[in-house]
Order: sequence, then structure tokens, then C-alpha cells
Amino acid sequence: MTLDQRIRNDLGDLYNKLPINAAVSLNNCCKTPSNSYPFSTHGLPTHFTGDRDAETVLVMLNPGRDAIEADLCLDCELKRFGIDIKKSLKKFIADYIYARVNYGKIDKCRYDGFDIKTALFLQPWKDCGIDFPKGFPDDKLSQIEAKENVLMQKLQLEIVPYSSRIFSTKALSKHCICAFVPFLETVLDEIFRKGRKYVIFCSAFFEKLFNAIYGCNYKGIVVEGMDGDAKRTQLNTKSGGGTKREFKCRPIQITYKGKTCKALIAHSFPIQGLSGDLMKQYGDFCHSEWGKFIP
Repeated sequence: MTLDQRIRNDLGDLYNKLPINAAVSLNNCCKTPSNSYPFSTHGLPTHFTGDRDAETVLVMLNPGRDAIEADLCLDCELKRFGIDIKKSLKKFIADYIYARVNYGKIDKCRYDGFDIKTALFLQPWKDCGIDFPKGFPDDKLSQIEAKENVLMQKLQLEIVPYSSRIFSTKALSKHCICAFVPFLETVLDEIFRKGRKYVIFCSAFFEKLFNAIYGCNYKGIVVEGMDGDAKRTQLNTKSGGGTKREFKCRPIQITYKGKTCKALIAHSFPIQGLSGDLMKQYGDFCHSEWGKFIP
């Protein structure tokens, strides 16, 4: 299923005042004893953010918002983004896509630590297509500009577009992990729609998902570089030296529908506390390992 098809299906359910069918199915598959309601079924999904033709693509897990809260806040989210759900499904979809493309401008005055963290990670990636303002990140005003640019000038995809407070993968069964493969197909369809320079999967979950492909009786995706240990580095977690912590990544090559591209799994990207200069160092490490990789 392409990204546009998934957007139409999901928004079509909301337009008809129905729960999002794909989210309901995923919930039924991925319920755990500690989480019986993993993903939002009535909230506004986040399929992508930014420039769909960008040179750089980052793939995240999903929007990190409580599922029940997201369900209750559909109307306020529509109002926030100026999205008209009442006129027609066509208008609803058009407004939604406009809001996702232009989210960086819509949200430009709000400081967001996660987006600054993303900009710091990408700053060492040469020719990534993002304009980093002079003085970034030391100048506070430059951080707001960098946040807008990183949202507008890259493509961010979510493996699951439905909100949840926690995306826990430890207790997921093989059957549940296989349920994410159709969502991975959607992400890869969008990535391979045109040539990309950098493709980065921002969680260790993607290693588990790529490894699971071969056990899901699915042969449409071939991933090279999964053998052996991930690449590791030790970085000082405190300025001036002291405590060191290990961070990981894995460069890979993906072949999908006859097309091939290099990519990278940034295992440590979501770690809390990985920010500031430490995040920039981690980004530099990941870019270096990506550059060294020969399938």
C-alpha cells in the first residue's frame, strides 16, 4: 500500500466517523498484558512530515502521544492545522497533506527539544539538504530556525502513524512483529518513489523488524548488512570527560521492488539524554559508519 493510499484509507475512516480500521487491527494484534489499548484509533494520524521529495529521510516509530488523549483531541487538532473534515473527503485529504508538508512553518515559533536533537544529529551528514543557520546550535535563535528547517527540508516518516505514549517492543510476539510489515512496505514505497541520499531508521526496533522479515514468509524486502554485531562507539556523557556510554548503529542496504539504497539503523537515536554536543557526536559517528559500508 502506498503512502497516499494509506492516507486515503485512514482519513476516509475518520471522515465517515469510524475508527481507523488499520489501527484497530494493529491493536488487536499487539495487545499485551500491560497495554490493552496501544494505538490511537480516532485521533489524527501522522503519516509524514516535511518534503516528500527530500534527499534525507528519517523513519521514526510513531507519534509519541497518549492514545486516548489523541482520540479525544481530534477536533482540536483539526482546528490547530486548519483542516476541514466536513466539506468533503477530498478537501479533508488535501488540507491534511498541506498541513503535514508545512508543519515546520505552522509550528515555527515553538521550541521543540526533539526537533533540535534531530537537527544536531543531521548536522554532520554532508549535503543532507538541510540549511543549518549560522551560529547553530550555540545561538538560541538559531535553534528555532534550525527546527523549522529540519522539519521542512527533510522527510520524516512514521512506521506506525497512530499515536501511543509508549512503543514497547520487548513483549511483542513474532505474529505481532509481522503485523508491522505492511506498514514497512508503505514506508519503503515512499522512500523508493525517488532517489534519496540518506535513509535513516531511528530505533533499534527496526533491526528487530528487518530480522523478522525472513520469518514472516515475506520475500519482497532484502536487507544486507544484518550479519554480525552493530557498530559501536564510546562517548563521554558529561562535558570534560568522565562517564562513558556505548552507542550503536548499523549501516545496511535495502533492496525493494528491484531498487536498492544504502541506509542506516540508528539504534541509540531515541535514548533520553542523548542531546546537545553528544547527539552531534553520535550523528558524526553514524555518518562515518554509513560512509564506510560496502555491501
